Amino acid sequence: MIRPMIPRFLAGVLGCVAALLLITALTARPAAADDFAAYTLPGDAVYPEGVAYQAATGDYFTGSTTNGAILRGNINSPAAEVWIVGGTDGMTTTRGMKADSQGRLFVATGPQRLMYVIDTASKQTLAKLDSGVQPSFINDVALTPDGAAYFTDSSSPMLYKVAQTGGQWALEKIDLAGSPIVYQAGFNLGGIAAGADGKYLILAQGNNGKLFRYDLTAHQAVQIDLGTDDVLGADGILLDGSTLYVMRNAQKLLVTLALSNDYTRGTVMSVITHPAFSFPTTMAFIPGHILVTNSQFDKRNAGQPPSLPFQLLSLPIPGAAPAPGPVGMPVTGVPTPDPALPLVLFGALLLAGGILLRRRRPSVG
Repeated sequence: MIRPMIPRFLAGVLGCVAALLLITALTARPAAADDFAAYTLPGDAVYPEGVAYQAATGDYFTGSTTNGAILRGNINSPAAEVWIVGGTDGMTTTRGMKADSQGRLFVATGPQRLMYVIDTASKQTLAKLDSGVQPSFINDVALTPDGAAYFTDSSSPMLYKVAQTGGQWALEKIDLAGSPIVYQAGFNLGGIAAGADGKYLILAQGNNGKLFRYDLTAHQAVQIDLGTDDVLGADGILLDGSTLYVMRNAQKLLVTLALSNDYTRGTVMSVITHPAFSFPTTMAFIPGHILVTNSQFDKRNAGQPPSLPFQLLSLPIPGAAPAPGPVGMPVTGVPTPDPALPLVLFGALLLAGGILLRRRRPSVG
């Protein structure tokens, strides 16, 4: 007779469950990043948005969206200070900013429509340029190897190139009308990054979760194919080779994508969150880490008081080899095991059990 045996369909069920567990565990998912340091900002109504890092000095810059003050700190010290008082040279708000290797700070001013170039040694304004467009919201800025700065406009389909010509700073408008970048209600283009060769810009459109590559030579934009993924709420972005980091502000998620060599396709590699994220906006690379701006815009928009002090967070670069934190900065938090590990192990056990069951042969007696 054939002895009783576990039905073969059970082996199939176990295999399917195991596969689902493994897929769930290995798919990009929010995971806590615990190794971090925090820099405190002065003021009880700062609501910072932009951040820039100056490698030569170790200084970082951020600004107040409330009064236009620019704050400066050093990555090896726990607190920043007011560097330029709000209202100086007519700057009453700040947004994205970048610092270059020549000691210049480029600052976007949102609804003011202005783009500033500031000398970081003297604090002097080198240039103050108006977009001349209505409506206009100058959101963020990226620098190319030739020394030019490109600013995004969240309200009108435009880019603005700011560069020196014959010793004078000049503004060039780049009209995106008729391109695949279609503006709609809300904040459109915000985050911007430049490729190392200066040929392409990467642009993030937060209100629809799309990314674009803009060819500075051909003056053409193409949408980056993300498959079924999107980056809704995309704010600041950073580009390192073919790795793109995107901060989704309201979602409090830092997304890492692997881009194709021509920047036309992107694959989500990881998604992390952090309990200290509070409407994170823009980012800057510092040695071995990413400096994140905690804007707390959600609290301001809801009429709630902010959590003081305002802070910038320093997080390890996702996917990179562990690196020591800035000298003199304490690390907060204890690394925790990857939450996917138990799922991987359990799925592997179920899969192995299913294989063994399928290999059993009925015995006759």
